[in-house]
Parts: sequence; structure tokens; C-alpha cells
Amino acid sequence: MDALPPNRHVLRSLRLVLVACLCFGVATNVNAQSASPEPPADAVANAREVYERAIDFAAQGKMREALGPAEEALVLFEKAFGPEHRELIDPNGLVSNMRRDTGDLRGAEAPLLRALSICEREFGEENARTAIYMNNCGVLYRLLGMYGKARPYYERALAVRERVLGPENEDTGQSHTNLGILLKEVGEYSNAYAEMLRGAGITENKYGIADPRTGVSAGVLASLATSQGNYAEAERLYQKALEIHDKALGPEHRTTLISLNNLARTT
Repeated sequence: MDALPPNRHVLRSLRLVLVACLCFGVATNVNAQSASPEPPADAVANAREVYERAIDFAAQGKMREALGPAEEALVLFEKAFGPEHRELIDPNGLVSNMRRDTGDLRGAEAPLLRALSICEREFGEENARTAIYMNNCGVLYRLLGMYGKARPYYERALAVRERVLGPENEDTGQSHTNLGILLKEVGEYSNAYAEMLRGAGITENKYGIADPRTGVSAGVLASLATSQGNYAEAERLYQKALEIHDKALGPEHRTTLISLNNLARTT
């Protein structure tokens, strides 16, 4: 349930960010970087071409194939722009995501913190792009089992998204869900349920009752209800998830079958 790259939503965001950099990269924070000479156009084009290749692999779910070009692109961007330029934000983020999703959690930390640091300096904390990297830090530290470090990042990302994007935005909803998952893992079940319920409500309001994402949210809530021993509520939510997935995806879809198995374990 983590809303972090390299899922398709964030990969799409990375593409949009890349296009924005191509079009407007020299327009923001001019005073901070106007003194730097423009890098050779061919070096920049080469870096972006390699970066796009990594994105294409990741969009296909080929994370190991994406890692090599992602790391190569980062080196090329560093040579072209220097290590602290805004153009290094997303290449660092992509390397972190690919390392994380290929099992190198420790190796994912340094480029992610670097991406966040540059993003905060360039765009400030009250920025939706900065919130992506705050959230990703929460994801990484949760996966590392470092819950005390994960929680402040999740809470900061949620607060920024509520202020910048609004309380009903889908990214805000994902932050509620992510924080809820973390709270569940540290045993704060009541707080976890409140956060997950809020996230599920935002998802349902945005996509509708029949959307598979609403079914996933119901399944996450059901899992927490099971952990609390509230089997009647878990059964109701798993039934809801199953009905949504059966209608939206078909009875043989993997997600539908998972929902059916989850329901069977509670009845």
C-alpha cells in the first residue's frame, strides 16, 4: 500500500517532473544557480536518455534491469550539473527506489536522503514534491524496521499534503494509510484504524465504491480488524473487497482470489 515509486502513479509523476525540468528547469530558483555555467547540451541529453530508459524498465516491473541505467543516469547528471543541482533530485530518488525494490535497503538510504535534502533546499518543505520524498523516507525506514525514524517522515508528509494538496487529495489519503500501517506494526491499533479509515474514505470518495482501489482499502482495514480480534468487522470488509474485485476484475483475477482466500479465513 505504500505510495512510493516505483508504482505506476509515482513513475508517471517522475515522467512529468522530467518534462517539467526540460521545459522550465532554469526558471525556478534562478538566483541560487544562475552563476553556474550551462552544461553541454549533449551531456544533458545523454543523461536524460539513460534516465528515461531506466524509467521504462521500471514501468514494466523490471527493477533489476532498471537499476543499472538508473545509477548510470545519476552519474551522468552529477557530471553535467554537479552533485547538488535540482536536476539530481529525481535521479537520486529513482536509484533509491530501484535499490529498495531489489532488496538493497541500506543502499537506498543515502540517495533518498540526498534527494530530500536538495528538494527541501530548492522548493521548501511546504511542497508536494518534497512530500513525496518525505513519504519515501518513511517507507524505507519502515521496511528497515526503524519505526521510530519512519514515523516523523510519515507525519511530516501527511501534514504537508494536507496543507498543500488538501485533506481530500488521493496522496493525502495514501499518507493516512501509510501512517496507519506503521501504527499497526507498533501496536497502536486504535490510531492505526482511524488513519486507515480516513485513507479508505478518501479513496472511495475519489474513485467510487466499485473501483478496485476501494476494494484494496477495504482489505487493508479488514486485516487490521483481524489483528484486533474484530472478526465480524473483518468479515464484512473482506466481503466488501471480494464483491468489488469480483465485479471489477473478474472471478479469476489474482486480487479477487486473494480476497476470497482472506474472507474464507475469517468465516
